[in-house]
Formats: sequence, structure tokens, C-alpha cells
Amino acid sequence: MKINLRLIIPDLAHVPSYVQALKEGHRCGGGAVATADHVLKIQAYPQAFLDELFAPKPPTWVNDKGEEFERVPQTTVWLVEGDTFIGDAKIRHRLNDRLLKSGGHIGYGVRPSMRRKGYATEMLRLCLIWARENLQLDRALLSCLEDNVASYRTMEKNGGQLIDITPHPLEEGKMQRRYWVPVPKA
Repeated sequence: MKINLRLIIPDLAHVPSYVQALKEGHRCGGGAVATADHVLKIQAYPQAFLDELFAPKPPTWVNDKGEEFERVPQTTVWLVEGDTFIGDAKIRHRLNDRLLKSGGHIGYGVRPSMRRKGYATEMLRLCLIWARENLQLDRALLSCLEDNVASYRTMEKNGGQLIDITPHPLEEGKMQRRYWVPVPKA
């Protein structure tokens, strides 16, 4: 296993490596790839990027279809190895109706150059431990698109049990897989 692998709250020391990941096309979960202008802005104003990341958010958000949803509290963490940003995750503190249908407790992504090396499996394991220690969860709901083999294999490697395969509620014509993943014991 990687010696210096750990979850951190995003910090200034790792923003340069995060910027490199964005230049590779990194995106967390199903998020969009950052534009060149956005990457330049983060590079030029890293503290402003972090301030925005941690700024209080409105109680609701609106998707591309104009549907309004309750925003739940979440914590963003970065997986790092030494000074290198590997990937990021959003750990949602509770589920609402939308997250029960799609999204679940944890969304994660690994930068392109670090994929297929076991990092996603370890990141999810560490996120599950974080959820146990900070949210007292004993299992976490996760979902992914049905064709995202790497993601559902990561969930299965962490003990995930398939709940169902259903139409994705936000991506027309796509199917999703939902899993309950047990949280490792202390």
C-alpha cells in the first residue's frame, strides 16, 4: 500500500498539484471538466479558490433541467500522497430524496494519470472510515452510471452490495447502479 496516502481537507500546499490534475481533465464524479479559464483563475488565486470551496452555500440548488433540490451538508476531502493530489471526494452528511435516488453519501474521482492503480478503492475505504468517525454511519449509499465499471468495481471491492439498476433520474437514457457499502469497523 502507498506509504504517505491520506485524506485531507483541501489546502494551499496541494493546490498546485490539484491544478495539474485539472489540466489532465480531472473531475469529481460526474462533474464537468474545468475550463482553461477556471484553471488559470485557481492557479492565480489559490486562496480565493479555497475560500469559495468552503464558503456557505444556499439551502437549495437548481440542476440543468431547472429542478430545485435541497442542498445537504457535505465535506470535501482530497486524497494525497506526499505533495501529490490523487483525487477528491464529497461526503454528504445525510441523504435527501434526490440523493436516495441517485448520488448517495459519497461521490469521488481520481485524476486521469492515477487511475487503475488502486487509489479509488483506497480513497473510498478512507472516506467510509471518515463517515464512521464523523457521521456515525454504519453503511453508505453510493451510485454510479451502469457503464462506469471502474466505479462499481471500487464499490464492490469495499464490500458494496448492489441494490438495483434503474434509469438515472437526471441523465435521460442512462442507467445507474446503486450500492449499500458497509463502513469498516474501528
